[in-house]
Amino acid sequence: MPAAVAQEAVPTAEPTVVTPQLSPGSQLITELYANVNVGQLLPSDFSEQLVNLFREPKNIPSDLPDLRIKHVDLEELVGDKLQQELVKFLETNSASAALGFKRLADLALNPEGASLKGVERLLTLVERVENLIDKQDIVRLISVREDSLTKVEQSLVEPRVSKFLISLIEKSNTERRPDLALKYLAELKVEWAQREIGELAVNSILALSELNQAGLDTQRVWPFDDARVGALFQQEELKRNTRLMNMIAELHSKRVLQLVVENNAERASHFFNQLLRFRPDPDDQNNQLRLEIARTATGDKVRSFALNRLAELEKQNALGALTKFRLALSGVYGAAIPVVFFLLIVVFSVVGGIVIFRPTWVGLGGAASERGYLKPAEAEDELSRLLKVLGLDEDSSEGDIKTAYRNLAKECHPDRLKDIPEAEREEKTRRFVAVKMAYDRILERDRSGFRR
Repeated sequence: MPAAVAQEAVPTAEPTVVTPQLSPGSQLITELYANVNVGQLLPSDFSEQLVNLFREPKNIPSDLPDLRIKHVDLEELVGDKLQQELVKFLETNSASAALGFKRLADLALNPEGASLKGVERLLTLVERVENLIDKQDIVRLISVREDSLTKVEQSLVEPRVSKFLISLIEKSNTERRPDLALKYLAELKVEWAQREIGELAVNSILALSELNQAGLDTQRVWPFDDARVGALFQQEELKRNTRLMNMIAELHSKRVLQLVVENNAERASHFFNQLLRFRPDPDDQNNQLRLEIARTATGDKVRSFALNRLAELEKQNALGALTKFRLALSGVYGAAIPVVFFLLIVVFSVVGGIVIFRPTWVGLGGAASERGYLKPAEAEDELSRLLKVLGLDEDSSEGDIKTAYRNLAKECHPDRLKDIPEAEREEKTRRFVAVKMAYDRILERDRSGFRR
């Protein structure tokens, strides 16, 4: 019988499945997903904790499990929370520092969903703005603002743009280009500006004034013809700044006078009209400028411009007669008027000289005419009155006059009136004065050329 061969059964080993050990971070994320799936964690808490884990890119584990959220409502909740936290983060950080938010969005959100697209739009927008700022591409940067941005997007774009514009404003003023500074300032939006816009405007106008005082060519750097700059200074906040408005008006005043000297009526009129936007009429300084324009305008092209300014003064009743007379003498109203005045002065001077130094040429009696301007008949009447005071007639001789004067003077002299009644003394005193005045006048007439 054949020998039975006993064979031992060899056991077959099952393959060992080795579960990889997850990092602590991945384990925490896995637990979050498990707890929310079984209802042990509120969706809102799940969203907040998950987003916080991805806030710092360096803390994100490399062995992440599958994070795709299958439940639509939970995915939407996580997407909303992710966008809210991303906005807060980007308010103080750059887009490049928000990689953790981007990675969570890519891993957890639906690739075709609105939440992922919202996160990508925010990051793309901020990154674009930051790149344009780095390149100092101001034109394209401003064009970004013209896109249809939501309020949230504006809150991320405008502070960055404003900060950049303010840096350009300060740099331009330092480099003596206030014209560029004002153009950058015109692009600032008041509600987003991180500096007082009035202060920035004053600094730029001061820089422009310094150029003007230094005698540099401000025409090359004149900013007020730019429509955006003009609109800037029509903002109520700046219009209420009296100091700023007067500074701008003074710049325009100097420019107007310079153009008047250059005989450029068209440009002078343009700048004068601009000035009135910053310092409206009625205003004393504007009226003084009008007078200065009239005095300065010597060229043929600006004469009409100057006369129009004087017409404005007359309309305001601000042009006095004396001022108008002086302007006429200076030739403002034409060269003929001062010539006529000159001829009149010459005529009056000649006539006056003849009357004074050669009175007989015009029928006057010498120096006596200068004193009394008496005609011959009037002179004879005067002599009769004087002789009558002395008790004489016209036929009296010089000797008779002297004798009569001496007798009357002796009779009425105050030294002889001490012992007579007061009434009589007063009467003789008046008589003495009248006699003396009459005799002195007769002598004066004889010396002056009136002969009897």
